[in-house]
Amino acid sequence: MEKDRLDKIFERSWPDLESDITAALERVPSPKPERKMQDMMAEVVETVRPMDRRLDEDLVLAENGKPIIARMARCIDGNAGRRLLAEQRQLRTWLAERRVGLPTAEDRVTAALAEARNRGIAADQDSYL
Repeated sequence: MEKDRLDKIFERSWPDLESDITAALERVPSPKPERKMQDMMAEVVETVRPMDRRLDEDLVLAENGKPIIARMARCIDGNAGRRLLAEQRQLRTWLAERRVGLPTAEDRVTAALAEARNRGIAADQDSYL
């Protein structure tokens, strides 16, 4: 194709192409501006401050939602919680009784250091305590 003919075709077609491009760009949504951490924290404080906080309610913060006040129950409240704590005490007592005669952590450390000195890989016990 000759250059002159190509230039004429381009000049005739350019206005239509330019208007199509402009219309397409107008349909593309503009990106949301990135929020600053200070602005987000101010929003959290503004939202949380007026909330009436009672003893049996807790503030729940989620990454993708507004803060809410919710009634929370701990697993050690009530009869079920008392049973759980009693079982915990029983198990701790049972474990303590089974540990009688076992070397303590300090005994194991002392034995490990003595073995390390015997093998020549520890100079003295004080440097490791």
